[in-house]
Amino acid sequence: RGAKAEGGVTVGLLPGRHRADANPWVDVAIPTGLGEARNALVVRVADVVVAIGGEYGTLSEIALALKAGHPVVGVGTWELSRDSVSDSSIIRVSGAREAVAAVDRLLGRQADVTRPLESGPPVVGVRRPACWDGGHHDEATPAYA
Repeated sequence: RGAKAEGGVTVGLLPGRHRADANPWVDVAIPTGLGEARNALVVRVADVVVAIGGEYGTLSEIALALKAGHPVVGVGTWELSRDSVSDSSIIRVSGAREAVAAVDRLLGRQADVTRPLESGPPVVGVRRPACWDGGHHDEATPAYA
């Protein structure tokens, strides 16, 4: 919503085969017909992946992003461990403003914590729980899309 509200062009990589499944904030709907496999496409075009909450699809995106060498910023998302040892690969933040500041730092931009969340250039690959799929959802999430 935020990208759309700021005049940005929004693109949705849809898991299904129908453009009509996109939410009202998607300008360019790309129905992949790939189901969850489209998570790999989302990650490959991302500079940074932000995981907010999430279920197994989010976990797969986190894994794909880390394997590809993309940084992952997490807000209340999965905890990773290997052989009972905590893995600190996810940059953990506590909310939307911290996530935006972390993305700014990772992309080499000057962080501006005073700007509205809806402003700033878009970051491809931000994960919105159960919403990145282009579905019709109303949850409030950071505006990067």
